[in-house]
Amino acid sequence: MVDTAGTLSKAADALRQAGAHSVSAMATHGVLSGSGKENVQNSSLDKLYISDTIAQNDLPSKISVISCAEILSKALWRIHTSASLEVITNL
Repeated sequence: MVDTAGTLSKAADALRQAGAHSVSAMATHGVLSGSGKENVQNSSLDKLYISDTIAQNDLPSKISVISCAEILSKALWRIHTSASLEVITNL
């Protein structure tokens, strides 16, 4: 989960100082409250990938949203048909 992105920004800075050529991050939930979007945009991160579990508008160019629709629909169908969810966890 990324909220204000303060810790994430500091981690990206530390990785760059340690010699990383690029830094990307992924988070299940992009809360991005307060100055979160600005913090990401002004950080050392090249890209932040978040899921669409929390609706967001006007995201800066460093943030990309990945849809959860396919995996959620597969899980719901498997639950509805009493099928195993194990194949979903192996994706």
